[in-house]
Amino acid sequence: MSRTSGRILKSIPKWLCGFVVAGVMFQGSCQAADASLKGLLPKQIPTQLEDAANKLPEKWKAWGDELIAALATLYEAEDSDAAAQQTALATLRGKLASVDKHLADPAYSMLWSNLGTIRGQLGRRLALFDAALAAQAGGNDALRTALTDFFAAYEGYTATGTKEPEAKIRAAYSAIRAASADKGAAFSEAFRPAYFNYNLRFVGSEAFIGKFVAQRRNEAGNVDDCILGAKVDGYQCTAVDVSLDLIPSAGDVRFDINLNGSINSHTQGVKDPAVIFTEGNHQFFAQKRVIFDGDKFWTEGARIGVNPNNQTVGAWTKFSKIPLFGRLTEKIAINEAEKRRPESEAIAVQRISSQVVPRFDADIDTQLGPTGQAALKFDDLLAKLKANNLYPDCKSYVSTDTQLFAYSRTMNTTQLGGSEPPPVASGPSNAVVQLHQSLLNHAFDELHLQGRSLTEDQLRSEIETQLSELFGRAVPPAPAAPADPMKTPMTLQFDQNDPIRVQIEDDQVILQIRAGIERPGEETLPAQLVTVPLKVTIVGDKLVATAGGVKVGSVDGKGGAAQIVTATKIREAIQKQLPPREFARTSLVQVGQTKVPMTVVNVTATDGWLTIVLE
Repeated sequence: MSRTSGRILKSIPKWLCGFVVAGVMFQGSCQAADASLKGLLPKQIPTQLEDAANKLPEKWKAWGDELIAALATLYEAEDSDAAAQQTALATLRGKLASVDKHLADPAYSMLWSNLGTIRGQLGRRLALFDAALAAQAGGNDALRTALTDFFAAYEGYTATGTKEPEAKIRAAYSAIRAASADKGAAFSEAFRPAYFNYNLRFVGSEAFIGKFVAQRRNEAGNVDDCILGAKVDGYQCTAVDVSLDLIPSAGDVRFDINLNGSINSHTQGVKDPAVIFTEGNHQFFAQKRVIFDGDKFWTEGARIGVNPNNQTVGAWTKFSKIPLFGRLTEKIAINEAEKRRPESEAIAVQRISSQVVPRFDADIDTQLGPTGQAALKFDDLLAKLKANNLYPDCKSYVSTDTQLFAYSRTMNTTQLGGSEPPPVASGPSNAVVQLHQSLLNHAFDELHLQGRSLTEDQLRSEIETQLSELFGRAVPPAPAAPADPMKTPMTLQFDQNDPIRVQIEDDQVILQIRAGIERPGEETLPAQLVTVPLKVTIVGDKLVATAGGVKVGSVDGKGGAAQIVTATKIREAIQKQLPPREFARTSLVQVGQTKVPMTVVNVTATDGWLTIVLE
């Protein structure tokens, strides 16, 4: 039993337990009166929860002790009955409410990562515990067996993220559904949001997405035309602002590409016996709708509205040099031109529409049409995702008038997906990308490293090549470690099971490598579980990736003097390869002929999710 559980459990009067249990039952729980978690849970408090509680500041010590004691009642206490378990569950629900309260308070921002871990780990377990208790109301021995198998696999997967318990969870979940009176409906309500959820999420503001479209175009040219029987010459300047406007849609993403333009012209129209001088100041607004459903792009025909404005600013006739009479003929010519102004402006509308709409349609369709460049690149990406077993089995695309939401899940029949992500505020000009560790682990599985031997450079090159092929563009190589002429090349001999795994918690991306190490002329070191915590921080204009203390243990859990020596050698070898790495916070994204800056403004890693905020 944990350090404080026995003391705290003994200090709770039995009459108080009774009142607490009665209160819980009175709240309308659908759990059976004799339902119990006894025998369903492993005999060990979840390490992640206990570690998170122990990392809290000293003034939180009593709070953490109560949390651990309640967990001990459920996991470790041999004599805990249904009443004691209900008391412990009530305590844990209180702790969860307390965590939610503190997470909402900016004054506790320094604890958000740690409290976020507790919130996710505890919240998911409480939901599953309640579901398991409720399921027993119409259950049987087969159901209890399935629940026992489920929680054993669940704790194993939560602790390690490895494939074997992941597959066992899926098998036990199927068995629970088969043995439950409600076909697993109640249990699914707790399980699916926590482990069948999306594992890649993107939320982009209109301002963020719009900057990849926004541009200002200026063009100037000569005018050489024939309008209303007059030969028209001159010049014109056209200015166009391009912008994006998100359109609300529940089943796909919709947006309009907008052109807001003006045409200023200075022309002279020659028709014997007069020359008319005209200034034009025409405004136009064009829109073209683009639709994306996660697989395909569609476009609609462009629409345009024109507000013409021609001003006759002067005239010249062949009689202009004759005093008095010349001015009279100019005035007559101007009046005649003004009479024809509505007709000339109607012609301007037609000319502007005929020039702008076909070009606008063609430009957008070339980029975003069903067979445009973006569509072809996306088709290629989808084909590569399918070839690498990374094509999403579930996705959702939604747009509002201010934000775009794109969610997807990559998961097969033996795998699990994501959980509910930690909340993050996206600003009016930001985008948020959230990746769950399940997506990263499924991607590492597709590298097929099981049983292979690769040098450090070969492994780095293989990952970069895979990413480059997947996204259709060269991925910048990671900075190499400083050259060391005294160092001999290191070859990693990857284990057959779970060669690389990722866990994300406590503001760290924890890389787990199961591999042995071989160096020329040296003893081959057997397969070990190498744990490398990586933390990304923002320092000025750089992203700095720093490795924490490397931990090494045997894959099979065996110890002894030989294991200590092996672990020490591997730890030293790995640690030397992990100096701090720096990356630029701002990168330039090529969009057509324009390079758009994109800056990382925040990076957090908690409760299985890596969250990156961009602007």
